[in-house]
Amino acid sequence: MLGDESPKDQKKHLQHFARYERFWRRVLIDVLEWSEHDFALFVAGSKEDLESRGGFSFFRDAAHKYASRGLLPKELQKEFQGGDAIFSGYLLMKTLAGDWSKISAICNSAFDIEASRLRYQKLCRRLLRIAEHRRTLKK
Repeated sequence: MLGDESPKDQKKHLQHFARYERFWRRVLIDVLEWSEHDFALFVAGSKEDLESRGGFSFFRDAAHKYASRGLLPKELQKEFQGGDAIFSGYLLMKTLAGDWSKISAICNSAFDIEASRLRYQKLCRRLLRIAEHRRTLKK
């Protein structure tokens, strides 16, 4: 997509993407302690997905919308699919931030990373119990 844009638009595109990447880094590496390798895979996949949408249109969406997809732990991904996975991702993002109104504060230096991580882990344990309960109902 970048090849079809003017140099000015390319620069703007890269600046927008850099903001997304800073937010994702804060959430996925600083809070959730992902490896650089896993983060790079997430960024590459997200960049490809976003660029396939064309132009700057995807920058109307908040960065957290795309990061939410990566928040559901691997052990829960089989249990929560489709709408459940989307809802769980958003719920995890809200929990991570402390509240929807605090999403933008995640990138602030004063944001309490440890408290965020603990809230996230607590909700993951709850989601695991829900998944276990669902499995017992299916038997």
